[in-house]
Parts: sequence; structure tokens; C-alpha cells
Amino acid sequence: MPNEPGQLRAPTIVPRELLFNEVPCYISVQDRDFHIIQANRRFIEAFGEPEGDFCWKVYKKRNDPCLVCPVARTFEDGTVHSSEEFVSNLKGEPICTLVQASPIADESGTVVAVMEVSTDITEIRRLQSKLTSVGELVTGLAHTVKGIVMGLDGGMYVVDSGFRHKKDEVVQKGWDMVHRNVERVSHLVLDILYYAKDREPEWGTVDLVKLCDEICDLYEKKLSDSEVLLVKSLPVTALIKGDARALHSLFLNLMENALDACKWDKNKAGHRIEVTIRPEEVAMLVTVADNGVGMDAESRSKVFTPFFSSKKASGTGLGLLIAHKVVQEHRGTIEVASEEGAGTVFTLRLPMAGGEAPG
Repeated sequence: MPNEPGQLRAPTIVPRELLFNEVPCYISVQDRDFHIIQANRRFIEAFGEPEGDFCWKVYKKRNDPCLVCPVARTFEDGTVHSSEEFVSNLKGEPICTLVQASPIADESGTVVAVMEVSTDITEIRRLQSKLTSVGELVTGLAHTVKGIVMGLDGGMYVVDSGFRHKKDEVVQKGWDMVHRNVERVSHLVLDILYYAKDREPEWGTVDLVKLCDEICDLYEKKLSDSEVLLVKSLPVTALIKGDARALHSLFLNLMENALDACKWDKNKAGHRIEVTIRPEEVAMLVTVADNGVGMDAESRSKVFTPFFSSKKASGTGLGLLIAHKVVQEHRGTIEVASEEGAGTVFTLRLPMAGGEAPG
């Protein structure tokens, strides 16, 4: 019978198991060894059946514990702890989560398990990242453009001086300054266009050796000024099917990242960058290695995500994100191996020339 007006409706009792499974969060219960002993439906759909695996293996596809772990802290003091974590679902997609770890105690008050509730905040962080990136991009662009304008102004002054005094060598010096700064504008615009996804690739045959030599020549003075030794191991040619400007940006960003890593490292002398290209069966293997500051495990796991930014970086923060995007467009792979204080190695595999251009 329907309730009469003014009568209270009898409450509907929802089974606890249903609540556990239908909560729009990823919920797992972990024992003191960090094995997942129970998970709700949404967790299983996103990460698969845990089957008693370690939480870091299921959530992050890694083989060692996380450096920052709210679950461990909850086991230690029996209170609620939270953190923001990047995890990876069954498709390998990165998910940004807000994690809260709550204690589960027995009758004596001893914490016997911890319930970890993770809320997907990827879209929120994506929007925040875009807004933050716009501000950082504008600031970074302002400083970069200011430097380029000063460089152009200086180059034009030297050119004018050379013409006035009829000295060809002075004119050439000034023109080289202008040329370098025009190239800087080109690189800057290319990075912005890639970030905004507005540029269509232009496919052709590209010699990676020639491209690498060009980038290394551009960095010759920077490397010398920073006392960083450049070591190259290159074949005669290394042809692939690709977009020359995009690959130029890729190499430029990897070289800039390696140089910065060496410059930031104040704990040792004798810094070096090694660039290697060698053919494999169906791809060109490219490595860019440095012995600079290196990265910890957390930074390595985030290095190609749009949310990652190094506190030591001072640019727009687009470099490695763009490098990753260029490699994906070329149907290649890029991997990073790094150890804090020891250095970093980026390893790329790019398909050789021949056949259809990547789609």
C-alpha cells in the first residue's frame, strides 16, 4: 500500500555487499604484507582479479613497493592517510587517483587489514593541468620570446655594424646569430603546435644520422660552456620513414633534457652525454644517455604523462611529452631507464624506411 500523505516512508535496506560493489570508487583490502585480499567490482573491471598479488603490481605494474604508501602508514599508526597516485589500468592507461587508506581492526583494536579507497580524479587533474599549463606556458613563452628578441636584436646590430665597416666576417657573425634565433622561434612554435595537436605530420625519408649530427652541432657551444662531453656512435646512414621536423623536435628535446640533467647535477664532475644509433632487424635503435641527476622510481613512472613536471625544470615542461607523442606517431617505442644520482637512458626504436608511412 502506498504511504498516506504525511506518513514516513519505510527505509530501504541496501545489503553491505551491494554497497561495497556499487560504490563509484576502486576499493581494495590489503593485509600486512600488502597482498590484496578483497576488491570491489569496479576495481576488478579496471585492474583485473587481484588474486592475492601485491598492490603495487596490480595498481602500477611494477615489481617493487611504492616510495610513498598511505597503506603502510595506516598500518604503522592506525589512522587514516591519503595521497595522490598514478596507477595503470588493464589497457595500460594512466589514471590519477585520490587514495584514502583506512584501518580495519579486530576486537582488540589491532589493525589487521587496511581498506584503500581510490577515486578517479583524472579528468579533474587534466583540466587543472591544462589551466596550469596555460599559465606556465604563457610565462615560459614570455621569457623565451624575450630572449629570442634580444638575440635577434643583437644579431641585427652586429650585421649593421659589419655593413657600416664593410667587414664580411662581422656580417657573417651577426647573420649566424639571427639564424640561430630564427631556429629557436621555429622550435618553439613546433612544440606549441604539437602540444595543441594542430599539426599534421609530413612523411618522407629521414636520415637519423644527419639529423642527429645537426642537433649535436646546435648544442656544441652549450655543451662546451657546461663542460659536458658529447660521445657519438653512429653508422654512416640510418634511414627511416618519418616527419623530419617532428623527429628534429624529438632529438632536440632529448638532448635538452640530457644537458639539463648534467647541469643540475652538482655532486660529480666529468659529465657526458652518449648518443648511439644502430640498426636492428626492422627498426633503428636510438639511445640518448647521460650521467646527470637521474630520476627516482616515482618520476620514472610519470615521465611521459601530461601531469608530470620536474621541479628542477624551468621551461614549458612539454619536452618529454612531445618526444613521446612523436615516437607514437612514428609507430615506435620509447623507454626510460634511470637511477637517482647515476643518470638516465632513453631508448627509442623507430621503424626503418620502406612501405607505407605511419597512419
